[in-house]
Amino acid sequence: MTMSKEQILAKIKEVPFWGHSIPLGEGIITPGKVMDNLITINRLALPGDLKGQRVLDIGAWDGFYSFECEKRGAREVVAIDNLYRMQRADEVKYASLGTKGFQVAKEILQSKVKYVDLDVYDIDPKKLGEFDLVLFLGVLYHLKYPVLALEKIAQVCKRTLIIETAYLKNMNNRPLLEYVQGSTFNQDPTNWHLPTISAIKAMLRDVGFTGFEVLHKTPLHWKDLAKGLLRRNMPVHGRVIIKAVK
Repeated sequence: MTMSKEQILAKIKEVPFWGHSIPLGEGIITPGKVMDNLITINRLALPGDLKGQRVLDIGAWDGFYSFECEKRGAREVVAIDNLYRMQRADEVKYASLGTKGFQVAKEILQSKVKYVDLDVYDIDPKKLGEFDLVLFLGVLYHLKYPVLALEKIAQVCKRTLIIETAYLKNMNNRPLLEYVQGSTFNQDPTNWHLPTISAIKAMLRDVGFTGFEVLHKTPLHWKDLAKGLLRRNMPVHGRVIIKAVK
């Protein structure tokens, strides 16, 4: 049954912290506090028609991208997350919410997206099957073992993987990962590595992907180099979106 505007607003208030801004009808959008998902979605170059495709959304959080793929006609959408995020000092008190945001949005949207509490390292084709499209957005730099994670993803991805991540800006094509100590990057202890774009492509190539396209990136600017020289403990970083195909 479709909810009224008042019912939707009441449901939204049940969730004290929304990571994603999710349009829920009646002109209502959840008050996302972390991700610029309404901007990022236009940079992913997702097909307008995903009819017949199985989609895996890794690190789904409140489920914006999962619901968007469902809206575009995906045959089945599976959303996974391990619920160990939100360790920043200003967010940790909300960590106990678990999947509350996802479940509320799913109810309002009358969605059929399936949520699985699963770590990326535990991805297994025997449990999840294979997917035509895999979304891996805002996760890579949070991983202790990025190559292992990409190996697991490659096992379930039949065609296309789209990665959005923070990346390390550099002046050459060397495949580097900068180790992020403690909470030095974005005051977040769950950050581990900042890879260069060359490193991302190299890791993807080693796990079986053959074609790559940079869909969007924050460009390297001379001001970045100046900042890096003046603040030696601050990595010069931006955001990048890469499409990889097998």
